[in-house]
Amino acid sequence: MHANVLNVEGGAARRPTRLATRLATRLATCLAVAIAMLLPATPALAADYPGKKPLSLVVPYPAGGASDASARQFGVHIAAALKQQVVVENVGGGAGMLGARRVLTSPPDGYTFLHGSPNEVILSPFLNAAA
Repeated sequence: MHANVLNVEGGAARRPTRLATRLATRLATCLAVAIAMLLPATPALAADYPGKKPLSLVVPYPAGGASDASARQFGVHIAAALKQQVVVENVGGGAGMLGARRVLTSPPDGYTFLHGSPNEVILSPFLNAAA
């Protein structure tokens, strides 16, 4: 015998029917199977990254400055971690907008990174409408 369950309003709560319970169980089973089928495919997508193409670390300022020096240090550590060549490119000009634009217009393949600050991406368009 089941005890009565009260809902918030004080009335007796309805118990789920057998059909609702079976449907919920089947839905949960199907969802678990779908997730289990997708998990083995995930490592295959990232297995070939990075490929033979070198990574590009774009510094939006001229060579020789503090940004350039720190980017080269980051490049050494990134190259060691990924076992992939990292090329540091200095693209100075336009208060960093030219380097940011180069990264923003590059193919979205994960091989081009910006070593900059929010100034180049967020603040520059407020100062120059052409950015």
